[in-house]
Amino acid sequence: MSVSDKELDVLLNELFQSYGYDFTAYARSSLKRRVNRLLVIDRHPSFA
Repeated sequence: MSVSDKELDVLLNELFQSYGYDFTAYARSSLKRRVNRLLVIDRHPSFA
């Protein structure tokens, strides 16, 4: 399972709104890889 661009946008927006962290300047491929890795480590079947 891979995180979609829309899901990543939602996550980035929530992080910014909730905590003030803006990761939008980071490489999208790197962010997707990290989020996907966290999903695998925590054994989540999907982002939702």
